[in-house]
Amino acid sequence: MKRITLLAVKWLMTTISFLLIAGIIIIGVSFFAGYYTDQWHWFQRSGALLVSIGAILSTRRMLRSGLDGLMHGSSASEVLAAIEKIRGYTEDSETKRDLISAYWGFTVVGLGTVVWAYGDLIGCIIELNMSCLS
Repeated sequence: MKRITLLAVKWLMTTISFLLIAGIIIIGVSFFAGYYTDQWHWFQRSGALLVSIGAILSTRRMLRSGLDGLMHGSSASEVLAAIEKIRGYTEDSETKRDLISAYWGFTVVGLGTVVWAYGDLIGCIIELNMSCLS
């Protein structure tokens, strides 16, 4: 059972669309929480979660093949090798997904950093409440 759970977590951590959707949900929920409660620190804190998601996306290749796979130049781990056989993936398609994931990872890290640093000020500007900017 523990191995199945580990496989599921590893699969989710290397699935680009899952991570991007999770990031959109996190930022959306926190934005509306900040908007309706007038406490923009909830939106600001979501930036930290976005940075974490971006870091996971940026390191997809390492997560997919494992640290040993990167150090020794071997291909994907046995877990993802089994998934690749089922789905018919090739190493070229996985390399392309790694590059796409890295691109989105850097983008999400940048957006998360801006939200983390200035989320409360962004909320003040959205509400046109200039008193909280001072």
